[in-house]
Amino acid sequence: MHRWIILLVLLLLSLPVTAQQGREDRPPRPDAFNLSYGELNRHRLDLYLPEGDAAVPVVLMIHGGGYFAGSKTIMGPLAADLRLRGYAVVVPNYRLAPFDPYPAPINDLACALAWTHAHAEDYHFDTERVVVLGESAGGNAALLLGAHDNLETHLDDCPHPAPTNTDWAQAVVAYYPIVDLSSCLGEPVCAGARRAMALYLDVTTYTPDLLGDANPLSQLDADDAPVLLIHGTVDFVVPPSESELYAARLADVGIVHELLLIDGANHAFAYEMDLDEAQQAVTAVDGWLAALWE
Repeated sequence: MHRWIILLVLLLLSLPVTAQQGREDRPPRPDAFNLSYGELNRHRLDLYLPEGDAAVPVVLMIHGGGYFAGSKTIMGPLAADLRLRGYAVVVPNYRLAPFDPYPAPINDLACALAWTHAHAEDYHFDTERVVVLGESAGGNAALLLGAHDNLETHLDDCPHPAPTNTDWAQAVVAYYPIVDLSSCLGEPVCAGARRAMALYLDVTTYTPDLLGDANPLSQLDADDAPVLLIHGTVDFVVPPSESELYAARLADVGIVHELLLIDGANHAFAYEMDLDEAQQAVTAVDGWLAALWE
């Protein structure tokens, strides 16, 4: 009996440590969770807000997942890192293929961006320093949102108006984005991305011409916001040739841009903040934006 009491005491003493370890493994907490930006179940977003009441730059952060998977929750570590660097971060869920193919995901993300502008005073967002940031398929969406000439056409069912006194975004950051896959269309490395884009467009076989106005390349003009592209050199899901293609087109059009190739990095590292490539990338994002707004 005495031995069981000792074991029970030792177990109770260990509980706070175990609980603390569990908390450390959880994604960072947003400051506001599951706020509604529309009428549907996927129209929910999280907010990460820096301390203070001064107007701060705001990042609309778009998760990846091939337009058929993923959640705002996975972006928590990156959002929390940017929060510590003084950015407000808006992280939405959005509808996904195959049940909701294009244009549903872009409609939702345009609405989330409109929500961001509409709530600028509530959360001290500086609408002259709005960044659209995405990774993988979310990078494709970020490029499209940043370049689209008539984004208000995606707001038909959105309860928030398009911004009237400022641009939709003043900067775009795309981590290892799908552009249109024309840089790797016949290569095995892009097979999974091709299947994802087929689901996104609700077609059997994907080819870049099917994207039409959904292709960021089709929307580029000299008035577009500056773009930072980040890609790993050994990406086995979306090869760096996609970012290199987009950077070349940005140069042709005359859009301010930078391409950061991270040696040895694969895909989906943006939110893995314990990885050196994630820290290198987020530090580059912060420095590039600071230089942009000097």
